[in-house]
Amino acid sequence: MPDNDTLELHYSRPMAIVVGLLAMASLASTAPLVLALLQFNALAVLGIGALAIFAPIYFALFRYVLRALLSAQPVVTLDALGVTDTRQRVDYVSWDDVQRVRLGMGNRASTLCLELKPTAASRYTRAPGGWRLLMRYVETLGDWNVNLMPLRCSRTEVLAAAEALRKAAIRRRVEQLNRPTSAVP
Repeated sequence: MPDNDTLELHYSRPMAIVVGLLAMASLASTAPLVLALLQFNALAVLGIGALAIFAPIYFALFRYVLRALLSAQPVVTLDALGVTDTRQRVDYVSWDDVQRVRLGMGNRASTLCLELKPTAASRYTRAPGGWRLLMRYVETLGDWNVNLMPLRCSRTEVLAAAEALRKAAIRRRVEQLNRPTSAVP
């Protein structure tokens, strides 16, 4: 981890290039659907339906590729104050609200999972408490998750850095609470 206790994670450009090439190959294979649109028959309805399904997927893939290739800003930042993920609706979580940090389980091991304190969890999601607990159990994820797959990083280093920063925040908070207050006459 850097000396200034900040870990910045950027998109992986090689992964973005591979995803872009695969998306282009897949898009080229759907060219017959565009030709089907030129024929005004039942096949055109199939082509319109397929384009309605595939267009948002291609849009999301190409949007990711462009962001990964053109962005110089970090996507995820772990620092002494908390975690910032610019891809999420609520993009910042303070270490004071984090109860536990871990990696996801199984095929979700490339996800940094932050389990939040029960009093703080409602600030980061609109889901009711029971639903949030059920989804955490079903998905084997936490209350606030950072997908590390498209990022240029080692997931074990990210976990170690996150845990070290969380413990440092706890130490600072304890020191702050144990600091003697000056006597006011």
